[in-house]
Amino acid sequence: MIRRLFRIFPALIVALCVFWGSYWLLQSAFPSVFHVYFTPGQFLSNLSLRRISMYGVSWSLQVELQAVPFILLGFWLWRRAGDAGLAVYLALALLARDAPWLTLNLTPLNDHLFLFVLGMLAVGPVGEAATRKLRDRGLLAIPLITILGASLVDYRAEMVRPFQGLLAALFVAALLHGRAARIGDMLRSRASQFLGRISYAFYVINPIFLEFNRTVIAKVFGLPPANFGSELLLGVSATACAVPLSALCYRHVELPGIRAGKRVFPLLRKIARRDSNAAIESGERTQRP
Repeated sequence: MIRRLFRIFPALIVALCVFWGSYWLLQSAFPSVFHVYFTPGQFLSNLSLRRISMYGVSWSLQVELQAVPFILLGFWLWRRAGDAGLAVYLALALLARDAPWLTLNLTPLNDHLFLFVLGMLAVGPVGEAATRKLRDRGLLAIPLITILGASLVDYRAEMVRPFQGLLAALFVAALLHGRAARIGDMLRSRASQFLGRISYAFYVINPIFLEFNRTVIAKVFGLPPANFGSELLLGVSATACAVPLSALCYRHVELPGIRAGKRVFPLLRKIARRDSNAAIESGERTQRP
């Protein structure tokens, strides 16, 4: 978890600061186009992941931090009862969507805990058995159904997230257990590996350009919002802008954070062991006659 924090927070801090600073500069230069709609308090709350009120994509990082003790609980259940324990845990995680007290009233964790449990099941025998007959053609259908299926219904509908989560778990399980040779080869290509490396940086940086480019397309080019052409232009232009900056962020922010986390973790472990040994020695001295 310590290593994970050192990985996710530096890139998030950079993305939020770039978003904040750029918006203020653009409002100063083009006041008729750009308007800052968030306060310093919202910025600090979002930066600490206490409340996601400014930068929408950071909600998933908040959930990831909230899930830490529940992941440990899932690991304990697996050690005690194997996949049967995880199956029971999955049922409880699904119930938590309507009973938030099962996740200590942590929102939005109650809506997403089941996804972590599905991931735990995907990597083991359950995932292997579920994808035994799944090959390249069937695997290609999964992302199409995941995206198109959700677009045909109200995304807030009760079964959309469980449906998407199950399909995503099947997709990951099939890749992990080597069920899709051609897709595996494609994912091992240089372009795919590059996109995989910068994927987290892209995740936190891409919303900056989605926000800015949407404003430019609507207010400068005059294209109507929610139009197929304007949305296509938005997606292509935001991706083209975000990929270079994401590559720089990965190299100069994310990688140094990963290296720092790897150095800090052994140091903290040494301190913990030293304190533990000191406590044991102290206890032995007090017990001597």
